[in-house]
Amino acid sequence: MGSRAIKGTRLQEILQGISDLETPVLESFYQEVADMVAKRKAKVLSQKESELFLVINKPSLPPVKKKLFNDLYAKLQDETITKDEKSILDKLIIVQEQQGVKRLEALISLAQLRNTTLPQIMKDLGIPKITPDAEA
Repeated sequence: MGSRAIKGTRLQEILQGISDLETPVLESFYQEVADMVAKRKAKVLSQKESELFLVINKPSLPPVKKKLFNDLYAKLQDETITKDEKSILDKLIIVQEQQGVKRLEALISLAQLRNTTLPQIMKDLGIPKITPDAEA
């Protein structure tokens, strides 16, 4: 049907046909229409939402620094890290924490923009909950 509008009589025929559906089929139809509407709306993000998603999806460290972090963290765990390496690791941890704060602020802003809660926006985006016992 594309972008053509449904004329009054045709729309009434469609609605009548829908109203004749059995309840389970009508519920399924409703869900499919709701999904279509959500997908259309999701395709068009506001400028603010786009900016927030750039922050949310930014890695905490670039790949090279992430590898360095992992290597140094392994040395820390093995208790073979040098004083200089520990200093570098501490700086990388600070960078990661700063990015984590920015990400959390962006998630909170997105939740407010969409009139929902932080836990709900995280669930909607498939972001796991952060627990105190989570590993670094």
